[in-house]
Amino acid sequence: MNSKKSRLVLEVEPEFKGRLQEAASAKGMSMSKYCMSAIDKEMAKDRADDLPPRMTIEDLIARQKRVYGDRVLPGSSVDLIHEAREERDQQMESW
Repeated sequence: MNSKKSRLVLEVEPEFKGRLQEAASAKGMSMSKYCMSAIDKEMAKDRADDLPPRMTIEDLIARQKRVYGDRVLPGSSVDLIHEAREERDQQMESW
């Protein structure tokens, strides 16, 4: 299968290009393959960073106690969420 590729041009300082050539050569790769590999790894880290950490119910309760102590918030948390969403939506509409 022959996939189409598009060209990406980067402007870099000569010193950076030299370091890039050395790093790619040390791995036995072309600069293009080395860059693609490095970019792919960085993007994978970004995707992993976007995922929220999994918290147990015990973690959530401990966090709530740290933030709110023994205070009980007035009203329904569902109502608070709806209000916050409405405020956000209004802000976004004004943009």
